[in-house]
Amino acid sequence: MTTSKIASMHDAIAGLVRDGDAVAIEGFTHLICFAAGHEIIRQRKRDLTLCRLTPDVIYDQMIAAGVARKLVFSWLGNPGVGGLGAIRRRVEGAIPEQPLELEEYSHFGMVARYTDSDLSLVEMYRLAHTVLEVDPGRVSVCVVTGSTGMAGGASVVFPNVGQARALARDVRHDARVDHGC
Repeated sequence: MTTSKIASMHDAIAGLVRDGDAVAIEGFTHLICFAAGHEIIRQRKRDLTLCRLTPDVIYDQMIAAGVARKLVFSWLGNPGVGGLGAIRRRVEGAIPEQPLELEEYSHFGMVARYTDSDLSLVEMYRLAHTVLEVDPGRVSVCVVTGSTGMAGGASVVFPNVGQARALARDVRHDARVDHGC
């Protein structure tokens, strides 16, 4: 019998987010999970590292509420999301007792951080550009084995990196694999 992974937002945050954790609440416009950010504030979590490609209003609210000690991002200051005044005040030292550490990346670098891969940035760059050049009409199924497990409270897939690298070495420019999967 399997147990349900469905939980209330209160229980999910209480069970998965600990003081000092790194938290990523991604999404675009209407798909940003404000409920998760607001629940983190309600539960008074502290010393979090907030990670997001483009920090927005919910992150500004979380920083204003004092939940974060660090912000990891790739683009700060998107005019479409407003002034992000709380982030600015913390960065400029207007609240000396609450400094905010920043760690900035390009979008590509931030995605690389999210993948937590042992691939080098050069390998990831080449992989990304190879994928962009693939004609989907010429692709047949090729599965890289792996396993599932838990990482930081999330269910994730751990691919067989050795198999993927060996396969990548055999891939031709047209994305065909001469030696099969």
